Amino acid sequence: MMMIPTTYPQWYQCITEECGIPLTPAFVAGRLAILENPAHQETRRFVSLYGQAHLRLIIQWYKRAAAS
Repeated sequence: MMMIPTTYPQWYQCITEECGIPLTPAFVAGRLAILENPAHQETRRFVSLYGQAHLRLIIQWYKRAAAS
């Protein structure tokens, strides 16, 4: 059973290694565009499943990935 990442290193490993998704600038920008839009259906679903606090963490982690 996969755990929900609670730290940036866990999240980074989950995205890049376990899921095999490269965190390219275009991918990160696309995810941020969705996750920072509270009206987007995907964002509303994310919040309903994981909560607003986890959404804020994920947005921070995408911004950190963009800055590196």
